[in-house]
Amino acid sequence: MILIIISIGALLLFSIKKFRQKTKKLARLVSLQKKEIDFIKEQLTNAKQELAETKRVKNKVITMILHDLRSPMRFLVTITNHLTVNFKKFESSDLEKKLYDLKNSTTALNNFAEQFFDWAAIQHEDFVLKIERIKIKTVISNITALYTPIAKANNNELLVLSTEVECYSDLQILSLILRNIIDNANKNTENGKIRISVVESNNYIAIIIEDSGKGMTNEEIEGFISESKIGAKKGSIGSTLIAGLLLKIDGQLQIQKNDPTGSKFIISIPRLLLAETAGKV
Repeated sequence: MILIIISIGALLLFSIKKFRQKTKKLARLVSLQKKEIDFIKEQLTNAKQELAETKRVKNKVITMILHDLRSPMRFLVTITNHLTVNFKKFESSDLEKKLYDLKNSTTALNNFAEQFFDWAAIQHEDFVLKIERIKIKTVISNITALYTPIAKANNNELLVLSTEVECYSDLQILSLILRNIIDNANKNTENGKIRISVVESNNYIAIIIEDSGKGMTNEEIEGFISESKIGAKKGSIGSTLIAGLLLKIDGQLQIQKNDPTGSKFIISIPRLLLAETAGKV
């Protein structure tokens, strides 16, 4: 009888031990599954946030490009109206020159539009930085081709210092930033000059845009480079988007008062931009 009781007790203890082992194993499995579920949830949340960020960046870039189109379109409207009303008054040489300016402007605007459509065609669902080797003089040449006739309308002259500097960055974003700053310089300058130059260091290059216009106050300078402040101002879409897109290519913007008048914009970007370490808008 005692042996039976002992046997039953041993069997019971063994069963309890097995049960505890199974319970612990089940708890570990539940814990692992919970961690996996939490990880999947986190991944889904991150994917959702990245998708929202992608759409936001694409919307910003599209808005900025539409903003860029305003100045050349206004110029084309102005010059065509002027030609329509006054073409009989022009000497043959003057008329030929103005038609040549009109041709150059429409060509540059068409090239700009083609670049935008090419960019839009490759974006699809995911906005990604397209890191490529960039010749800065080519970027500046394309922009000045668009803005030289526009600058002439304000009796301004675009001066570009020759450079052979190259970098690895996103061509479209860099072009957007430079176009907006040159457009801003031209809008705030009359009968003056806009000078574009490039300075290089070991790891960074600086693209400098100087104008001889009316200049900016300290408050305006602070507002231009602060997205949170300028975002609330009417008509500040260009400067707001510049602030955001500079972050995207790890760039920085400095604004100084030019001597004796005007403003100096200094855009600093890394020579080598790595997509995985680039900033986010």
